[in-house]
Amino acid sequence: PGSFISMDDPEHRRLRLLASKAFTPKVVQAFERQYRELTIQIIDRALEQETFDLVSEVAQGLPMFAICDLLGVAEVDRPEVVRWSNAILTGDDPDYAGSRQDVVDAFHALMGYAQRLGQERRDAPGEDLISRLVNDGGSGTLTDAELGGFVLLLVVAGNETTRNNISHGMIALMERPDQFHELR
Repeated sequence: PGSFISMDDPEHRRLRLLASKAFTPKVVQAFERQYRELTIQIIDRALEQETFDLVSEVAQGLPMFAICDLLGVAEVDRPEVVRWSNAILTGDDPDYAGSRQDVVDAFHALMGYAQRLGQERRDAPGEDLISRLVNDGGSGTLTDAELGGFVLLLVVAGNETTRNNISHGMIALMERPDQFHELR
């Protein structure tokens, strides 16, 4: 309940409109500059090592740092958000999955965390996405369940798709050195 994916109009349209207001061109432009710098820092840190694991040090780190920053997740809480997201994502993967209860616990922990952030931002708004979603100034806001569903969708889907795209993109470039050379 509360997720864009499981809704039809008019609920889907309402949530989509609320979310789109948080991604104005000015906001996206600021994020783009910020995440370009973040990307450079993450890649530079990885390249300082003799060898590194691209998936865990770049492909996983980059989207999760960006998503947590976008949502206004405190740096101290980010490792937990990453852990919850990974537990939910790997629930069906026999190589990485914990128990079914681990997935359920991670789901509830992430939903609860999102709802706590929402309440904190209602009380003391900031410049983050959560603040924009719960303090929309009269044209509607997200309920706790909707906010939890939105954060879950962003954290899990944003993590998985970006991580996989970076990882598979690098494999494709390594398998096609001529294309890697063109890119460089």
